Parts: sequence; structure tokens; C-alpha cells
Amino acid sequence: MTKNLTIRIDEKILIQARKEAVEEQKSLAQWLIGLMTERLTRKADHRKAKDRALHHLGKGYHLGGKPLKREEMYDRTGMFR
Repeated sequence: MTKNLTIRIDEKILIQARKEAVEEQKSLAQWLIGLMTERLTRKADHRKAKDRALHHLGKGYHLGGKPLKREEMYDRTGMFR
């Protein structure tokens, strides 16, 4: 289902947008729809990637070994070997 949209736009921007649309052999409406679709898709992909990353961070990573004891954490005797 499509809807009509009326916008107010600076004339210089409109002229540039029309030129871009002509270069891509599209109407201005098709060009704008493509632009908005691309932007929304990228934003959704970014959101999914961010959610995946946060999910993995929340689970944590096993880096091997055992947890350090407090004394081991602050022991600097073996630091410069």
C-alpha cells in the first residue's frame, strides 16, 4: 500500500536530487524511495549487529585458566621477567 507525501524542500536541494535521480534513470519519487529504503535497511542491520554484540558481551567469554585470586592480581614480583 502506498501513500502520498508532500514535503517542503529548498530549491537547490531539489535540483540536486533531480539530477541524481536522472543519473540513475529514476523518477525523483523512485530515487527518494530507494534512498529511504537503503537508509532504513542499514539502520535495521546496525541495530541487529549491536544487539548480537551486546548479547555476546552479556554472556561473557571463557578465556581459559582459572580466576585470579586477589593476591595474584596485585602481585607485581613477576611482572618484569
